[in-house]
Amino acid sequence: MLSQGIKPYANEIWNYGCGQDGCNLITVDKEQLILTLLPRTEGRFTRFGLSVNGMHYHNKLFREQYLNGKECIVAYNPDNVCQIWLIENGVYIPFDLIESRFREKDLTGVQAMKQRQRELIRQETENRTQAEIDLAGHISAVAGASGGQKKPSIKNIRTNREKEQKRLHKDFGKEVAVNA
Repeated sequence: MLSQGIKPYANEIWNYGCGQDGCNLITVDKEQLILTLLPRTEGRFTRFGLSVNGMHYHNKLFREQYLNGKECIVAYNPDNVCQIWLIENGVYIPFDLIESRFREKDLTGVQAMKQRQRELIRQETENRTQAEIDLAGHISAVAGASGGQKKPSIKNIRTNREKEQKRLHKDFGKEVAVNA
């Protein structure tokens, strides 16, 4: 390259390489190139679908793999989480997003939504705990206020019950005779 006066710029070196005998340039379609350049991450098959980045994806051809729980490598688009691609033997297999609330969002937007959801759940858990503490305080205050009453005696309970039944008993026969 020095003897032929090739300048040390990327385009000059590229053009020199293309002109050489045995140059093995292959044609690649646009979609294949884009899929190859997408970032990779690990996914796991679960009974809810293929789990990637905290979201679940589905492909109807992979129902049996959902039960085995294996890990796999997937390509994903951080700008749109609607679809991912399972990489299996150099083939990109598309999986669609199951959870509609994340449709047309980017990965940072989804992570922000999940963070807000976790914060809301944490806050409501604290509120519930405080409400339970307040309720326990009110119950103990009511129980303390009624602490001066003595417990009812359970001696002679049968005779007391019979007296109450006699006292509360209405004689409907007398009422019928009076009204007739």
